[in-house]
Amino acid sequence: MKAYTLLALAALSFPAAAEEYQWISNIDYTSYDSGNYDESLWSLDTRYYFDKKQSLGPLNEFSYINTVSNFGASYVDYDGGDSYGFGGQYFTDNMMFGATYAESVGLASASFGYLFSDDFIVQVTAFDDDVSFFDFNLSATYNHQMGDDYIGFNFNTDEEFELPTVSTKYFNNMGNGQYLTATLSISDLDDDRDAAAGVGYYFNERQSIDVFYAEGGFYTLEYQHFFNRNFALDVAYSDEDDLDGEIIRVGLTIQL
Repeated sequence: MKAYTLLALAALSFPAAAEEYQWISNIDYTSYDSGNYDESLWSLDTRYYFDKKQSLGPLNEFSYINTVSNFGASYVDYDGGDSYGFGGQYFTDNMMFGATYAESVGLASASFGYLFSDDFIVQVTAFDDDVSFFDFNLSATYNHQMGDDYIGFNFNTDEEFELPTVSTKYFNNMGNGQYLTATLSISDLDDDRDAAAGVGYYFNERQSIDVFYAEGGFYTLEYQHFFNRNFALDVAYSDEDDLDGEIIRVGLTIQL
């Protein structure tokens, strides 16, 4: 798409209004090219919420902490075969019960969470497999609301507190139908500290561009456009300096 076409699309103005959804699905085609190694895959993931979730203005932005019961499934078809997974969460009073299963590695998990409020949840997850690095995962997630804006924090670690990760996300309503997001994640894995950061800009609630960078020379440039409240096209380009590889992804988002 030529630059002037993108600028014309960015100039379009849509009235900002929250939308409600219960079923969100993504269909993606991904092509990976690294020297003499090429691979492509198709993936589908879908999640149904048992109550409506309200967007925050941008059609693909929702509250930092989910408190709605849900069930989801995923399927991947790649050059060497295929795999699937499924899982869900059930919220009752202040408690959350969850479970997942990933067929490709035989990984099953069960979770229990306690909501001190809609803005603070603590969760423990137990794993049953032969490939994970730990048996339990502990996390605490907090959201600080500031009018239409928020800043969220998450702390995640294993039961020995040897693999901690701290992440944060900032969401800002800039007015005039424009929005800004910023993310930061820092992990300390076996004394090897890794950091990743991203910035997203919404021209309006239907159109956005995102830039993501992670230590090791991995970056992604992503563009998404909703044609209406239900369907969006997502195009992303990623580059891996360490592996001398390129990733191109084209996706369709369906929100009902």
